[in-house]
Amino acid sequence: MEGQGPVCSRCILHCRGEGRCGVVAPGRGDLRPWRALWLSVLRVEDVPLAHTCPGGVAARLMLPGSPVRCSRCSWRDYADPRGLELRRLEPGELRRLRMLSPSVFLLDGGEPLVADWVMQLPGLVREAAPGVRYVLARTAGLVALERLREAREAGYNGVVFEYLLAVEKLPRPDHAAAALREAHRLFEAVEIHVPYDGSPGAAAAVADLAARYPGTPVHVLPLGEELGDKAYSLVEKLRDRGRWNVYLYPEESYTLTDTACPRCGAPVVSRKPWGVRVYADAGGGTAPRCPRCGEPLPWLRLCGPPRRAAIHRETVVW
Repeated sequence: MEGQGPVCSRCILHCRGEGRCGVVAPGRGDLRPWRALWLSVLRVEDVPLAHTCPGGVAARLMLPGSPVRCSRCSWRDYADPRGLELRRLEPGELRRLRMLSPSVFLLDGGEPLVADWVMQLPGLVREAAPGVRYVLARTAGLVALERLREAREAGYNGVVFEYLLAVEKLPRPDHAAAALREAHRLFEAVEIHVPYDGSPGAAAAVADLAARYPGTPVHVLPLGEELGDKAYSLVEKLRDRGRWNVYLYPEESYTLTDTACPRCGAPVVSRKPWGVRVYADAGGGTAPRCPRCGEPLPWLRLCGPPRRAAIHRETVVW
């Protein structure tokens, strides 16, 4: 570890001096409090999310900084805050979300939970945009487990878990696996993103996650267009084996995007180019149910009827 001074305990690296994430200086707190890259809105299916507010709108706040400089993750270009133009996010800026009525708020980036100020966001977001049902944060499992617990206490009720172990050599892989287990214990909503490089190891990781967490969506994200067909075959085979929770993104044929009842196979959410349709019975205050066989679907979190207003691409609002 470089430098001298207190040890930072927010992530697995335990840096001394200025943290490698570029976000935290041990002993001095956040280096760039209330600084972010952008605030935007997009369809939940484009995050992508599958079991959290299908057909709804998500707001995304993108933060830079990560303790690990990965080569293939979705936020690799924002891992080092140095050289990036950051804007100050005033709490009042969040009020812009009120007229956009998102049902999900996602704190995105490398490991945004290493910053202390983000623990204030759930309360501010719900005050600024009362229609938000779920406040999520992205993680790759590199933060200390205590940070996940603090996030739950602060009002985050879900995580998007980027499973980098499929394609990256991370320090402390055992910790990342433990963080995924802890996330399932703590949070109501968990969705797993798996970068896919076509290797047998990545395919095995997808299959293992689908078997280990049968109620959790496992999104396969090919790392390049040339891997699309191979990823399609992987997801198709797993679904044929009863792993109904595996999804492919992006998937232009829209044949592997629907959500099906694990008991009878009936579609409970249909995703097509012309829109998203929820067939599941909302349950009248209880868990949603399959419209055909009545199977309870407690893992499907509905947030009202799908939005009819078209959002064709991510739109920056701040």
